[in-house]
Amino acid sequence: MRREDFQEFHALMQQALDLTVMPNGKDPERTITMLFAALSQYDLGLVRQAVIEHCRTEKFFPMLADIIRRIDGTAEERAALAWASIREAIRRHAGDSIKFARPAMHYAIQQMGGWIKLYNLSSRELDFREKTFAMFYSIGERKASWDGANGSYKVPRYFLGECDLHNRLNGYEDIVPIKVIEIETGGKIDVIMLESRERRPELKSQNDIKQLTQKIAKIV
Repeated sequence: MRREDFQEFHALMQQALDLTVMPNGKDPERTITMLFAALSQYDLGLVRQAVIEHCRTEKFFPMLADIIRRIDGTAEERAALAWASIREAIRRHAGDSIKFARPAMHYAIQQMGGWIKLYNLSSRELDFREKTFAMFYSIGERKASWDGANGSYKVPRYFLGECDLHNRLNGYEDIVPIKVIEIETGGKIDVIMLESRERRPELKSQNDIKQLTQKIAKIV
């Protein structure tokens, strides 16, 4: 959601207040403002759908975990979708350098021995790895991040394929630049750009939320 979506989001949550019960001790205006900040990564349409679905079946006002769960699915559903994405990437891009959409996916791959080891497993062997992946993915959702902010576990922004790893180890990277496939977009990005993101200082997520909350509070 963008800053200009706040008024529409505020009206949506006011309607939710009319249909549900706000827990005791909660300030509705402050709660709505903080929800907007915490949900800023999601499209307003997805948030609206999640809030409406919640109000149809639940007694109490939709809180952050309720909305996110309806957008992203349960932990089991998220892990299953992530594993399906990895299986498809192995089918199409085994041998390539790669970047997946979420730090949790990189965490799980890393804990399972890395991208090269994973894509060299047979289809039958992969079938037996799904539960292991789901376990590590669940941990990664709680612990992993791209930047290591707030004490989280920092994961690599990309994984090298065997050919690119060989070229790097033997000093051929300047001759054969490494291109990383971004699964989320399907495009290829120069590894230098990904490594420049690694070096660029980033705000901690809690600070981001606090600053956005303060800006929105000025509007209300």
